[in-house]
Amino acid sequence: MKTKYIIAIALLCLLLAGSTGASARTITVGHVAGVDYWTIQEAVDAAAVYGDTIQVMIGTYTENVVISKSLILRGEDNNRTIIHGSGCGVIVNVTANNVTIRGFTIQGDDGDTGIKISSRNSAVIGNIINIERCGRDSGHDIYPIGIYLSSATGTTISNNTIVYASSSYVYHSQYGIYLNSGTSMNSIYHNNIMNCLYNGYDSSGSNGWDNGSASGGNY
Repeated sequence: MKTKYIIAIALLCLLLAGSTGASARTITVGHVAGVDYWTIQEAVDAAAVYGDTIQVMIGTYTENVVISKSLILRGEDNNRTIIHGSGCGVIVNVTANNVTIRGFTIQGDDGDTGIKISSRNSAVIGNIINIERCGRDSGHDIYPIGIYLSSATGTTISNNTIVYASSSYVYHSQYGIYLNSGTSMNSIYHNNIMNCLYNGYDSSGSNGWDNGSASGGNY
């Protein structure tokens, strides 16, 4: 009887070892035959809790994406792999730790935030973010933000281009990169921020760089 228990425990250990040792996958997204998913959100929902890469082919993906798992979201070409948000709100919302977003154009006809991060140890690298004024809410202007860190820690933001794209309402304020009071130990460097009339970079309401390059530092 004791031998049977030992064998059962050994088999259970092997099963657990196999499940934890599974290698990360690459999940493909595109509008062509042979890919795994048609939309980015479908791929995110299907990804493992930790470690998968979502490879997005050239094309325009009209969706607002919520990333609630630790993964790499990688576009094929940052000029031609486009996430086009719809409606006022966040186009790419990162709520999980350890997320990397690389190689996209992120834009919207009427969206007020390109990327929002409220987690730890994520990275936004080599993207183009076109932001527009969303409109008015209860009589108050909604100011667009390219990248918004909300109580985020250990985030890297580098080599991105952030542009306020609208030709109308140019007298209103916009932020390229905004950090609220709960952020800490974030590295922000080599980002090109253009046409953001209020601040290119703003940390907890204190003035940062206006138009041009935002470079260097931990915040």
